[in-house]
Amino acid sequence: MKLVKLGNLASIQTGKIDVNKAVVGGRYPFFTCSRDVYEINDAPFEGKAVLVAGNGDLNVKYYEGKFNAYQRTYFLFVNNEEELLPRYLYWFLESYVGQLRSDSIGSTIKYIKMGNLTDAEIPLLSVEKQLEIVEKLDSAFAEIDRLETNLEVNVGKTHDLLQSIQDEALTASSEDWGPCKIGDLGKWITGSTPSTAKKEFWGDEVPFVTPADLNASGELGEIGRRISKLGSEQVRVVLAPSVLLVCIGATLGKVAWTSETITTNQQINTLQVDVKKSNNKFLMYLLSSPSVQKKLWDSSTGTTVPILNKGNLENIDIFIPSLERQVEIVKKLDNAFAEIELLAARIQIEKDNAVALRQSLLSITFTREDAVA
Repeated sequence: MKLVKLGNLASIQTGKIDVNKAVVGGRYPFFTCSRDVYEINDAPFEGKAVLVAGNGDLNVKYYEGKFNAYQRTYFLFVNNEEELLPRYLYWFLESYVGQLRSDSIGSTIKYIKMGNLTDAEIPLLSVEKQLEIVEKLDSAFAEIDRLETNLEVNVGKTHDLLQSIQDEALTASSEDWGPCKIGDLGKWITGSTPSTAKKEFWGDEVPFVTPADLNASGELGEIGRRISKLGSEQVRVVLAPSVLLVCIGATLGKVAWTSETITTNQQINTLQVDVKKSNNKFLMYLLSSPSVQKKLWDSSTGTTVPILNKGNLENIDIFIPSLERQVEIVKKLDNAFAEIELLAARIQIEKDNAVALRQSLLSITFTREDAVA
């Protein structure tokens, strides 16, 4: 097996322009360090190019035709296609990108230098053997791409099914449901961050919750920070049971439930549930349903950062059933969500397997001497 440095086999260049030169709807592809491909109206480069991101999330692309490139994006043109096939070079660099990541430098944004590419050694096989490898990898990866596309479709279907079950279960469908306002469900308390300068506020008794502590399943994970349970206005303790609702920023509408006494920061409004009227987990399901989520966002204000103030929140109209019916709905949704979570877990395993298969194919092809000899 003959190893040859890429600098002896290909011309390696970089683009000349900044990322902000991209044009939506442009005539030609514009390659940056992103995995996404942008557009632009001028294309000074043309050929069978292998493109390597020079910083950030290092990745490799292949393109034939006219294009433009960002100034930190490298692209390689093969000197002699009777010696090295461009597509074979692409697959080699796909297998080599892990080494490039390992060799990258920089404290904030990792980057590679030209020498990382020129000094890389590629197994230079006969053109016939290169073509055989290219055809094998093109075919195998096309099949993996189809598998991953189908898995993404299934993820979407799973999400749609979840929303459909939730909406169906939470739709007012009988005389057992009645109208009310969100403010009627209990006492809503806006969170507050106690002064860090006053050590008496901070202790190990009551969990101090922020939006990051609300997970996708609607439950609270292990809370790292805690405060002391004091009767100060600065420490707003919410007695159990309660429902938490993020009321500012991109995660506005994120919901969780808990049967633990808590306190939160000011980005969260917490409902101290009136247990004679409502079940806290039912309210979590209700507030996270698509129809109520739309009402939450429609009631928010702010042009740059969306904000749902407590007054607007409490005045939103909803329907709720009797407490007995709420408990029945919670059981139904718990069972449905558990089944969907199992399905989602199986899909994730298949996705992980597809990623591992990609890496395995490249590793076998370019690191085993008997595979490339």
